[in-house]
Amino acid sequence: MKLSYRTIACGLALLPGLLAGAQQKDALAAFSDKATAQKASFTYNFKSGSLSGSGSATIMGNCFYLKAGPLEMTCNGKILWTVDKDAEEAIVEPVDTPETAGVFNPALLITCIDQAFKVKSKLSTTVGGASAVKYYLTPKSSEIEIKELVAVIAADASAIYSLTATTKDGTVTSFTIPSFSFSPKTDAKEYSISESAFGGNYIITDLR
Repeated sequence: MKLSYRTIACGLALLPGLLAGAQQKDALAAFSDKATAQKASFTYNFKSGSLSGSGSATIMGNCFYLKAGPLEMTCNGKILWTVDKDAEEAIVEPVDTPETAGVFNPALLITCIDQAFKVKSKLSTTVGGASAVKYYLTPKSSEIEIKELVAVIAADASAIYSLTATTKDGTVTSFTIPSFSFSPKTDAKEYSISESAFGGNYIITDLR
């Protein structure tokens, strides 16, 4: 299992839920409201040190499907399946709580960001000629690995353009979002996996 890819992949799950911590009813809070009420779909590019890649994802409430390189991650809000199709390996594990999860844990970043981060400052900017807002966020708890999170979202809350996370050890992981859209919610069953779906050659590690 390529854990470096897996760590970066988890980070992408944060994007639609990222801004739920805003107290003011501005673009950041409006974006969070949309992410809660609708389904979000996006493509992304990421870079962290020498590691880079691209992929796509959908997120609906605390459920998500995310593809990063050879990995596919599917979460129904309680259980996370991480599947490496190249290696024919799969990990099944419970979603961590905010207190114990790493900073790139999808459940923490989607459903509990309002408890985890606070807005330090913000400024108006533009992205491709469109009005946007850049937010500088800091963690509320010392248990969180990120020391600063910078998010750029559309001023009308229709999209998120980029995300840069700096961890306590100085590692910088940047994400750009070429395309992002909201749509009505669909059946949550698409975010669950049956172990019978795996071929006989798969090695399944169940950590539940």
